Amino acid sequence: MNKKTVKILARKSLKGDLVDEIKVKKLYPLLKREELKAYLRELKELVDKNTVYITLPSDEELSNDARKIFSKKFPGKNVKVSLDPSLIGGVRIKNYDMIYELSIRDQLEEALKSITEYEN
Repeated sequence: MNKKTVKILARKSLKGDLVDEIKVKKLYPLLKREELKAYLRELKELVDKNTVYITLPSDEELSNDARKIFSKKFPGKNVKVSLDPSLIGGVRIKNYDMIYELSIRDQLEEALKSITEYEN
């Protein structure tokens, strides 16, 4: 099976922007090990391209508001919101291969890194 066929199978395994588990379960026993690896990689890439991951500090109410706001900012993409208490006063946004880190924690780590480099 060639790469083009694997990509087609991966696209056909999506229902809208989500993975159709029934199709995947029917398909995976039919694939050889290397084909299965390529298929799963392609499926993961398709899902990542269609999903925006938002990480917020632990605030459930804020996560509902963020989902609405980012759904409008990224039309046609799934928005997945997760909570991370270690994220101090900010947000982390992952849109396929771009990551935006906008938090106090990130700024503190950058400042510490600069100070450490300056001292050496």
